[in-house]
Amino acid sequence: SRAGLFGIMNASFRGALEHYLVPRREVTHSQAVCGLYRKCLKTLGSWCVDREVFNEEATRVQQLFRANANLSEGQGAVLLKDGVEELAKYTHPDKYIHA
Repeated sequence: SRAGLFGIMNASFRGALEHYLVPRREVTHSQAVCGLYRKCLKTLGSWCVDREVFNEEATRVQQLFRANANLSEGQGAVLLKDGVEELAKYTHPDKYIHA
């Protein structure tokens, strides 16, 4: 964490480090949903070796996301949280990395 890191540095190093630290920007709900969708497809690519199977499953995932596109912000936030938790369950132990 930043607090632990700053505790062991002297003032000159802290000043130099603060120059390079970029504050995290807030992510909108739409950006978070798009990120989740992208991570879902990447995870799916790790599990599906056959392209036809990938396309079928990707279409199913797309339909799930589109079916929930017009929900209220509160319902969307709950679904987003649930989606992130569900994605964690399906994360591949040996992810496919594109060369």
